Parts: sequence; structure tokens; C-alpha cells
Amino acid sequence: RVEMLADCYFFGAVLSDKIYFRPRGGAVAATLAYADLGFAPEGSDSSQDPLLLVQANELEIPAQMALSYADADRDYQSDTQYSDRLVTGQDSTSAEQVPLALKASEAKAMVDARLALKALSALSTRISLGRAYGHLEPTDVVLVTGEDGSSYRLFLTKKSEADGIASFEAVLDDASVLSQSGTTSASSGGQTVVLGTPSTSLEVLDVPLLRDEDNMPGYYYAI
Repeated sequence: RVEMLADCYFFGAVLSDKIYFRPRGGAVAATLAYADLGFAPEGSDSSQDPLLLVQANELEIPAQMALSYADADRDYQSDTQYSDRLVTGQDSTSAEQVPLALKASEAKAMVDARLALKALSALSTRISLGRAYGHLEPTDVVLVTGEDGSSYRLFLTKKSEADGIASFEAVLDDASVLSQSGTTSASSGGQTVVLGTPSTSLEVLDVPLLRDEDNMPGYYYAI
């Protein structure tokens, strides 16, 4: 359940001295120069690019995402919102269903952001840092400068430590994709009107017995 909520509301969790839940799109925790990268144990191969960017296969990224949910504006009937990347020639749809009650605009903004983050996460890397950056942990955001001066905003997803070296797996990050407008042309429809409780009257009945087993102290009543 927490994983599903993290995917929908864009936060990550990390355990250090306690469990921290941090939203995506947060402030940069550290700025890393190219010279800060590429730490390796003594005697190991140091010729590898310290900022090796790996792009996932385009076919692994869906062209469209469909998100099914309970529409809070339509008596919680099931509805689906779609997001399309519009930049790919492939025809594939990733269908997901969440047990959440949402407005149509909320669901549209959510599916747009989820697809955008999935496309961003297709670019990944692994960076190795010295003890000075040992305080960094998964869910942190870092700004890394490449050899050619290009800057990359990275979201740290996994950490491992050995021989005084902190290695991180990271994916490309962009806080702006979380601010989707949620524009949808779908009609919200009308809700069923639920009437209030009607007024009632209590009537105590002075009538003959209706059943032999009712021949005991008491009386009939009607509401």
C-alpha cells in the first residue's frame, strides 16, 4: 500500500536513524563537481567514465499510460484518465488501477506526472563518492556537473558503502513534471442527490390483540 501511495503522490522512503518519507521534486541536497565523482578502491580500474549515463530502450517506455480510479464527482464510478507522450512512434499502453477516490483533474495530473517520471527514469547512472558525501542517502536530490560542463539533476534511488566509498544509483529528475495542470475534457456528470432523514411520528395503538403470543403487558406501537 505504501508503494502504491508513493507512486501516486510522488514520495520516497528511506530508513536511517528512523524512516523518512520525502516528496519528489525537493531541494538539491548537494552539488557535485565532475572531480568529486569516480572514487574507487585502490588498485581497481579507474578508466571508467565516472558519470556513465545509461539510456533505457525506448521500447521499455510506454507510449501511453491509462490510470483507472473511482471518480469522486460521479458517485465513485470507475473512470480512466490517459496520458500520451506524443514523442514516440510505438503503440503501447501501460494500464494501472489505483484504489483511490479522485476528481478527474486530480487523476489526469497524476497520470501525466507518472508517465513523465517514468520517461525521466529511463536515463540512469551510478556515481561513486568519497567520505565527504557519506551523509547523502536515497531520496536525496543532487546536481551533478558532467565533464563537458552539462548539469544533471539526479534523484538517488539506492546506496551502498564499502572501503569508505559511497556508491549511488540514480535517475534523472525534474521537479517541474510534478506540476501538471490536470486539464481534462471529461464531463464530471451529476451526483445522485441523497435526501435527508424524513420527520417521523410515534403512534401508540390501543387495539385488540393481533396474536395470542402478544397477550402480555405492553402495547403495540407504530412509527
